[in-house]
Amino acid sequence: MNIIVTGGAGFIGSHIVDRLLAAGHRVAVIDDLSSGSRDNLPPAVPLHVVDIVDGRAVREVFERERPEAVCHQAAQMLRPALAPPLPRSCRACAWAAWAPAQPPGLCSAAHERR
Repeated sequence: MNIIVTGGAGFIGSHIVDRLLAAGHRVAVIDDLSSGSRDNLPPAVPLHVVDIVDGRAVREVFERERPEAVCHQAAQMLRPALAPPLPRSCRACAWAAWAPAQPPGLCSAAHERR
């Protein structure tokens, strides 16, 4: 299978790349190298130094690599130092509470349905 691993040059991502290669898959990596390193990858693995928020660049990589699957490991834990703590009810869905384009009430509405 042809697989792209985002964040594949990082600690966890590079171990996933190694396991996928050992299982016989073809692997390419998208990583901006903000915390990963090319040295974490076997030389034969294609590395695309791209920020995953750059839609055009990611699209170009997908057109070139034609993946059948994506293993998304690219992430950075960023929380503004002065931001208020998450309400207790939102800790399980922090992604929704901090999503910049979140419609008002999305998080609380999801909890009301549980």
